[in-house]
Amino acid sequence: MRTEQLKYFEENLSELNDCYSHYIFVWEQFSIDQADNLKKHSHKLTTEIFNKNSNSRQFNVSLDYLDSSHKETQNLILKSIYQLAYGYFENYLIRLHQFGQSLNPDILDLQQKLETEDVEDKKIFEKFFNRLGLNIEESFEPLELKTLDYIRLRRNRITHRATTVQGLLLDIVNNHGQKLNEFWDEHLKNNRYKVDFSRKTVDDFEKLELFDFLNIYRKFAGKIDHLFINKMGLQNLTKYILGKFLKANDKNIRGFKDERKKAKFKMYCKVEFGYKISDYELEGIKF
Repeated sequence: MRTEQLKYFEENLSELNDCYSHYIFVWEQFSIDQADNLKKHSHKLTTEIFNKNSNSRQFNVSLDYLDSSHKETQNLILKSIYQLAYGYFENYLIRLHQFGQSLNPDILDLQQKLETEDVEDKKIFEKFFNRLGLNIEESFEPLELKTLDYIRLRRNRITHRATTVQGLLLDIVNNHGQKLNEFWDEHLKNNRYKVDFSRKTVDDFEKLELFDFLNIYRKFAGKIDHLFINKMGLQNLTKYILGKFLKANDKNIRGFKDERKKAKFKMYCKVEFGYKISDYELEGIKF
């Protein structure tokens, strides 16, 4: 079973994946197609070589500069997507928390203070788990938490360029980097593409490491969703799904017999929520 919030988050990640894949494919093909021009006419301007391109004047540079500036452009794109993916992850947690509140009004807002003053509660990830009454240390392995710290600190380093962040990040790189590499080689379906948690240069990105981070986000979100569902309880979630189903299909199923309604609801659960509701559970549902 998955929540709507997870489905939306995964769609966001897929969009980032597809857009970046499109970009690297197009540039690679450009490099292949223009190999002779880049070699023989390196000092000519883009307006001369690509005079049919209506955008050539917007970037009127020599071909050798066009080629050499690509790495910088690619790095900027990677930084932007990395920050966007981080924003999507935090938004997923916020939306999931709001959903939890709709099921259980006793759940505190993310900005409300906990009664327990000694709980560290500054990051959205921590706030989310603490408000739901979930134990972070029991839910995640130490290296998973180090990975989340690495991702957050690297994002902060890109955004704020703070030297204090750089120090904290390098502490993870030096003391846990190789273990993180081994951990994610074991836990990602196809190992790592390119990310190297032991690499000290954190301001720049390798071409393929973005795909690693997107895959890591998927692993984390899937785990968080599972923990959330267990916390909220299957009975509460089934009641919510039934309400959505009836609201969307009330007029269409009015004349249906119970067996047909149950079959339609069973398919709805599977398609919309990845929920394989059992026949036993269906017996207790009144339409």
